[in-house]
Amino acid sequence: MSQMLVHREAQFNNQRKKFIDYAGCASNINLKQIQNDLIIILTTQRTGSTLLCQDIESVLKLGYSPTESFIPLLQAFSKHAIKADAIPSRIESVLQSFADSEVTVIKLMIDYVGWLGYFCADRDMALKSSYQQLSSFFIDGLTCVNESSFYRLVRLDRKNKLKQAVSRLINSMGLPTHIKTENDSVQFERQLAAKLVEYPDYPSMIIDQLGIIMRQTSLLDACLASSRKSALFFSYEFESDLINNKNFYLDPLFEGSGYQMSEVQRILRPTSGDHARKMLQKLLQVVSFSE
Repeated sequence: MSQMLVHREAQFNNQRKKFIDYAGCASNINLKQIQNDLIIILTTQRTGSTLLCQDIESVLKLGYSPTESFIPLLQAFSKHAIKADAIPSRIESVLQSFADSEVTVIKLMIDYVGWLGYFCADRDMALKSSYQQLSSFFIDGLTCVNESSFYRLVRLDRKNKLKQAVSRLINSMGLPTHIKTENDSVQFERQLAAKLVEYPDYPSMIIDQLGIIMRQTSLLDACLASSRKSALFFSYEFESDLINNKNFYLDPLFEGSGYQMSEVQRILRPTSGDHARKMLQKLLQVVSFSE
């Protein structure tokens, strides 16, 4: 799956040659099939999207936990473990997964959403369009049956890209992506300390992750700029909104929706402990940066 995550157009062009049989395989389905209200979260990895999803779940008291629902399908696709003619029903199943709730919340990462557009566009478009165009196509098509339904498109970003890069690197090492208890935090620090011994050149690896983040952010912005829904999206930032404005940042998102919102209740703890801070400090020393 990791090889399928896109951060360059050239990378996508090379990859889709291996999956030409899947081009337009789901062009027969209508993406405009959400019966309830809809929130789409579009972001990059390690921006706090799980926290955002859990906050939305908390304030709306949803009966499910929003997540990256298309990942199992994309994992099977990346291994050629699913036939092209089975993909339409799988996509429709995801879109209808939360029909019994008042709100469907779908979280998407820009590094794979273009593949969903590759499935759902007609075959000619799938084979000729850029990754950014296919991403915009999928985002534009995914909407509610009733145009008067509550709809929000959310762009989530992380201003401190270096911290995001450190978080991505730690995640790529196989460490837990989220922690909930003090014991989890202690165990996480121990595991990370052991991993850093294995990767003495980790400053250069952080820079590699930073490059991926910057390119994916550019793809995301280009996708939204060309989308017909670009004027409708809400923009959140991890530090200033999710961390520093925890109790109020969701209010504008649901303004005029009629939903009765509860207080945000959180169980996740930050993964940025002492060793993550030391990783960042060492990188800044290596590149001779001082504030």
